[in-house]
Amino acid sequence: MIEKTAASSSSSRKQKLHQIDAELSSMEDSADNAEQSHVEAVETETAAHCVPPSRSSLGVSEENAPIDQVDNKQGEPVIIPEIGMSFKSEDDAYDMYNSYAKSVGFSIRKSTTRYRADKTLYQKHIVCSNQGQRGQHSSHETLNENATTRAWCHARVQFSISREGIWTVQKVVLDHNHYLVSPNKVHKLRSHRHIIEADKQLIAQIREAGIQPAQVYEFFKQWYGGAENVPFSRMDCNNLIGCERKKYLPANDVQTLLEYLKNKQLEDPTFFYAIQVDEDDGRISNFFWADGQAIMDYACFGDAVSFDTTFQTNKFEMPFAPIIGTNHHKQTIIFGAALLYNETIESFVWLFNTFLTAMSDQCAAMSAAIKIVFPNTRHRLCLWHIYQNAAKHLSHVINEHPEFLAEFKKCVYEERSVYCFNELWHELLIKYNLEENLWLNNLYGLRTHWAAVFRRLRYR
Repeated sequence: MIEKTAASSSSSRKQKLHQIDAELSSMEDSADNAEQSHVEAVETETAAHCVPPSRSSLGVSEENAPIDQVDNKQGEPVIIPEIGMSFKSEDDAYDMYNSYAKSVGFSIRKSTTRYRADKTLYQKHIVCSNQGQRGQHSSHETLNENATTRAWCHARVQFSISREGIWTVQKVVLDHNHYLVSPNKVHKLRSHRHIIEADKQLIAQIREAGIQPAQVYEFFKQWYGGAENVPFSRMDCNNLIGCERKKYLPANDVQTLLEYLKNKQLEDPTFFYAIQVDEDDGRISNFFWADGQAIMDYACFGDAVSFDTTFQTNKFEMPFAPIIGTNHHKQTIIFGAALLYNETIESFVWLFNTFLTAMSDQCAAMSAAIKIVFPNTRHRLCLWHIYQNAAKHLSHVINEHPEFLAEFKKCVYEERSVYCFNELWHELLIKYNLEENLWLNNLYGLRTHWAAVFRRLRYR
C-alpha cells in the first residue's frame, strides 16, 4: 500500500514537471514572436519615415516636404510637427498639433499672435499649456492662490500665415521641462476634453426626460464606469446644457416683464431696473431690479452683503441671484435681485457693475424715497461714508498732501455761515488744483445734506 502511494506521488511530480516545461517553452515562443513583431514594427515605422503618408485627409498640402508619422495607442496616425509643413486652415494646424500632444501626454493652447500693418494675421504660436508664468493680479494680492501648472515650458509650434491663408510651420520645439501625463489621464487635459456627438444627443434626451442638470453628470459617471473615465468635466457638461436650453425669454414674456417693471417705476419713482441685451440679436439675456426700500436699506446696512445663485426653480432654469443683507434686528433684507442667462464671468461682471450703479446713485434715489415715505423728515448723508469715498476718489491728493484731509474736514464742520463755508471750499479746490474734479463737484451739489452749516440753519 505504501509502495503504491509512493509510485503515485512520483508519477504526479513527473506530470507537473512536464507541465512546467511546456509553459516555459510556450513563454519562450511568445517572447520570440513579440521580439519579431517589435522588429517588424520598427521596420514599418522606419519605412513610414521614408515614405510620406497621404496628406489630403489630414489637411496637409501636397507640396510639403516628407513628414514623420507615428501611431498612437489606438492605432491612429499621428503627425510629428516638422518645419515646412503647411495647412489649409487654422483648424487643421491646431488639430495636427493637438493630436500629437494627446499622443505624447500634454495639453496645448493658442498664444502669441502677430499682425501685419494692414491688420492681417502673419504669425501664430500654439504652445504647451505649461508655457510661461502666471501674472500677478493688477489690483490686489491674492493670499491663497490656486496651484499653477505654468513652468516656463518652451515646447511650441510657430506658424507663419501667408496672405492666401496657408499656415506653414516655421519653428518647432518638442522638448518639455515637466512631467507628461499618462495615457489613461490625457483625456482630462483641457485641449483634449470634448463631448462627442453621441453624448450630446444623450444629454439632450436626458434633459427632455426631466432629469435636473446636476444629475446629468452623475449619470455619465456611472455610464463610463467612474469620473476618471468620463471624457469631459462637470463644467463642460453644465456649459453644454446652458447652451442647449432656451436662451431667451419668449417675446410675450419679455413684453409682460417690461410692462411690469415700468408700472413699478410709476408706483415707486425710486425703483431701479437694468436690462442687458444680447449684442447679436438684441434680445434680453440678464436683468436686475431694486426698489427704493432696498436702496435705503443698503445705505444703512450695506456693510456686509450676501450673494447666491443656487436658485433655479423658474421654468427657464435661469439662475436667480438675490443680493441680501442683515439689519440691526438680525432680520434678512433684500438689496436687489437678478435673473441671469448663465453663471459666467461676463454675466457676474455685468450684475455687480449694475448693482454698484444702482447703489452709488442712492443719494438722488434715497432723497426721492424719503420725500415720499417720510415727507416731514430731512435727509442727511453719512460723513463716515463721505470720508471713505474721499479716500477712494482723492487718493492721489491725500498721498501727496497728507494735510488735505484735515482741511477737508474743516470745510465739512464749518458752521459760522454759508459764506464762510463757500470761501473755505473754493480755497481748498484752488490750493490743490481740484476745480475740475467730478466727485468733489457732485459732492458740493449735495452740500445741504452733509455740511454742518446747513444742519445748524435747519435746527436754529
